[in-house]
Amino acid sequence: MGGVVIGVIMLRYGIMATLIWHYSVDALYTAFLLIRSPNHYLAISGAVAAGIMLIPLLVAGLAYWRTGTFSDSEVLTNAHEGTHRAARQETAGAEAALVYHPLSPARLTAAGVLTLAFVLLALIPVYRFGQGFSLEITRDQAFSAADNYLRQQHLDPSRYRRAAWVRDNVDPLALRYLLEHKSLKESDQIYRQATLLAVYEVRYFRPLEKEEHLIFLDPATGQVFGSRTLLDDDAPGAALSPEQAQKLAANCVEEHGYHLSDFDLQSSETEKRKAREDYTLVWQAKAGDSRNVAESHFRLEVDVAGDQVVGFSHLFKLPEAWEREQRSSRLVNTVLSFTGVAVALALVGAGVFLLVLQIRSGQMPWRPAAKVGVLILVLTLLAEINQWPALDSQYPTSLPLPTFRLFEVVSIVVVPLLAGLLSWLLVGLVASLYPQAWQVLKGSARRLWRRDALVCIVLVLAAGAALNKLGELFASHFHAFAPVNTEIFPGMLNAFSPGAGYFLRALGFSIVDTCGLGLAIYVIRLGWRKRAWWLWVGILLLLPGLGPADAHFLREFFAGWLMSFVPLAAGAAMVFWFFRDNLLAYLGAIFCLQMAAPLISLLSQQAHVYRSSGLLLAVIAFLVLAWTFLGGREGEARSEP
Repeated sequence: MGGVVIGVIMLRYGIMATLIWHYSVDALYTAFLLIRSPNHYLAISGAVAAGIMLIPLLVAGLAYWRTGTFSDSEVLTNAHEGTHRAARQETAGAEAALVYHPLSPARLTAAGVLTLAFVLLALIPVYRFGQGFSLEITRDQAFSAADNYLRQQHLDPSRYRRAAWVRDNVDPLALRYLLEHKSLKESDQIYRQATLLAVYEVRYFRPLEKEEHLIFLDPATGQVFGSRTLLDDDAPGAALSPEQAQKLAANCVEEHGYHLSDFDLQSSETEKRKAREDYTLVWQAKAGDSRNVAESHFRLEVDVAGDQVVGFSHLFKLPEAWEREQRSSRLVNTVLSFTGVAVALALVGAGVFLLVLQIRSGQMPWRPAAKVGVLILVLTLLAEINQWPALDSQYPTSLPLPTFRLFEVVSIVVVPLLAGLLSWLLVGLVASLYPQAWQVLKGSARRLWRRDALVCIVLVLAAGAALNKLGELFASHFHAFAPVNTEIFPGMLNAFSPGAGYFLRALGFSIVDTCGLGLAIYVIRLGWRKRAWWLWVGILLLLPGLGPADAHFLREFFAGWLMSFVPLAAGAAMVFWFFRDNLLAYLGAIFCLQMAAPLISLLSQQAHVYRSSGLLLAVIAFLVLAWTFLGGREGEARSEP
C-alpha cells in the first residue's frame, strides 16, 4: 500500500519528491531506535540524523527569501529529457445539467409501508445484555473518589501522574459458556452477581518506575470496587508464613462483602522474590452457589506481596477442555478468515487498478478532491486530539515520558496525514467515476434530491432499528450459539468531548463510506455489464466470508452468517429500489446512521455531562442536516418522470 501511494506521488510530483520521502522514512525508522533511548547522546544523535531532511528545506527557504523565486524546475521534467506525455486537463465536475428521476408514487408508498413495518418491529420488547447499566459519574468524580481511597491507604496522590477511563469488564468467553446453559437474561443476572459489567479505572503511575496503583470504581455509584498494585520484582517487603498470608487475604475477602463460609480455599501459591515473599490465594464458591453454572465455578483471587494485599479479582473458572476447544483454530477457520481478507484485497486491488487508469487518462479531479482530503485530515486531527485524555492509559512506564509524548504527537500528526492522503485518492477516484458527484455541492441538485433523500433517510433509520431489534430477538432466542453484543460503554466516552468526537467521526465516515460504497457499486455494475468471471468469484468468496471466522460449530457459523447476510441483503435492496443515483440520500443516510447509536448512548447515561453532550450532538446534527437540505441556490437541474 505504501508503495502504491508513493507511486502515485511520483507520477504526480516527480522523482525528487519520492527521493525525499525515501530518505525521510529510512532516517526516521533508524532514528526512532535512538530517540526512544534514555541516553541523551543517543537521543540527540537520532534527532540530528532524522533532522537532516530539514536542511534542504531551510536552504530553499533562505534562497527564496533572498531571491523571491525558486530555481527553474524545467531541467527536472521528463520533457527536458525528450519524453513527452499527452496534455492533461483536470475535471472539476460535470458541466451538464443534472437529470434525476424521482421516486414514483408506487415506490414512495412502498417506502412508507416498509417504514411503518420496521417501526413496529423495532417496538417489540426484548432483553438486551447489559440493559439498564448506565454511567453516572464523570472523570473528575472518578479522580476524586480514587484520590480519597489512595489517601486512606496512606499514599499521596499528588506524587503520581494519573489517568482515568471507563472500560467494559465482561469476559466474552465466560459469557459464551453461561449462554450455552442459561438464557440471556439469566446470564446477565449471574454476571452482575459475580462482578460489575463495566468499571471506571483510575491509574496512578510515575515514569520509569514499575510501581503503580489501579483503582476500580463502580461507574454507577462511584464506590471503590477493587484495586491492584503493581510492584517491582525487587521491591522490599515482608516474608509472611502461609498462615499469615491466608489470614490477610481472608480479611480482604470479608472487606469486599463476601463470606468465607460460602467459599472453599482452592489453592495457595507462593513465589519467592529477591526481598520478599508473594502469595496468590484462590477461593471457589461452594456447590449450589447460583454463580456456579454447569462445570464453571465462580472464584475470588487475592494477591499478597510481602505484608500487603496488592490485588483482588473475580473470575469464572471454565472447564479446561471447553476453553481449549474455544481457543483452538482449525483449517476451516483459517480458510474463512482468508475469504474475508481476499474480498477486501480484491476490492482494494480493483480500486488501485481503476485509480491508475483514471490518472493515466487525466480524469482525476486532483484539486477538488484535495479539498475534501484536507477536510478529512482536519476532522481526523481534531478527533485524535479529542482522544488525548485517554492516551496515558497506554503509557508503558519503562519508557521515558517525553519519548512517549513524542510518539503520541507523531501519531496524532501521521494518522491524519495518512487519512487525508488516502481520502484524497479515494474521493478523486470516485469523483472521476461519477463526474456528477460534485453536484452535491450545489443547492439546485440538493433541492432536486432532498425529498427522496429524506424518504431514504427515514427508511434506513427505521430499517436499522428494526434489524438491530431483529438481531437482539434472534440472539435472545438462540443464545446458545448466536453472537451477543457485549459492549456496555463505547470507548468514545473517554474522549475529552464525546459528543464532538462522535460528530467528527460521523462527518468523516459519511464521506469516506459513501465513496467506498460508490466504488463497490461501480465495480459490481462493471462486472455485471461485462458478465465478468471475477464478479462471480468475488460473490462466492463474499458469501462464506459473512460468517464468523472463529466459529467452531456449524450452527454457530450459520447464526453469525444469517445476522450478517440479512442486513447486507436489506441494504442492497434499499440501494437498488430507493437510493439509486441520489447522492444526497447516501450521504444523509450514512451520516444519520453514524449519529443514531451515539445519540442513544449519550442520552441514556445518567451523568449530566454525558446527557448534555448528547443534546449538543443532537443540535449540531440537526443544524448540519438543515443546512444540507435547506441551503443552496437554485441552479440548472431538472427532474424527469
